[in-house]
Amino acid sequence: MQYLGFNWIETLGPEARKNLLDRARLRKLPDSTILYRQGDITHQFFQILDGSIRKYVLDDAGQEVLLYVYGKGDVVADSSALDRSPYPVTIATQGETLLRVWTVQDLIELRAVSPVYDIAIATQACHRLRGTLQIIQELVTLPVASRVASHLVILAEHQYLTENGQELELSQADLGLMIGTTRQTVSAIVNELKREGFIETRYGKIIVKNLAGLREYSSRARKAV
Repeated sequence: MQYLGFNWIETLGPEARKNLLDRARLRKLPDSTILYRQGDITHQFFQILDGSIRKYVLDDAGQEVLLYVYGKGDVVADSSALDRSPYPVTIATQGETLLRVWTVQDLIELRAVSPVYDIAIATQACHRLRGTLQIIQELVTLPVASRVASHLVILAEHQYLTENGQELELSQADLGLMIGTTRQTVSAIVNELKREGFIETRYGKIIVKNLAGLREYSSRARKAV
């Protein structure tokens, strides 16, 4: 089973999916609403219908270290809802965001009826872990130009292909935070990728136009060092 993004709900059978969606409540939240702070006990999980959610930690100086930006369709806080463990990071809305919301009790009751929910969430957790390990490998082994391109590839592979390409709800400043470099450095590399025709940029977005070319650029930049 192949996942696109972080949406295990679409992998459920019709009956299991209906039973889950029937329990959802809708919530529209303003920008920068904190859903969980690092260490909070999980009591709800979410699916993004519109908008996005930032996942980050704070360093010793209180500065945000961005880890990921979840987008439309992604399910968030589901793994922690499974075992009621403290939430490992902070998550907050980015822009006005519309969510489906379930309580932990909803999940407990559904799991008591069918094992498909446990299987879907566990499979999704493995998917997340593979992505995390790939990002760690990038940070410790790749030069910056290759790291930028490779990170865009990873993010694009989690997005549906539209007529414009794979659209990432991601600013250049956010990309710099995610890979541990300055916005100025990212801007120079992004401009080169634009000249090569691999990506386009709009306000708050990076659009991948040529995924294969981006992969080739990352490989080329890696060998150039």
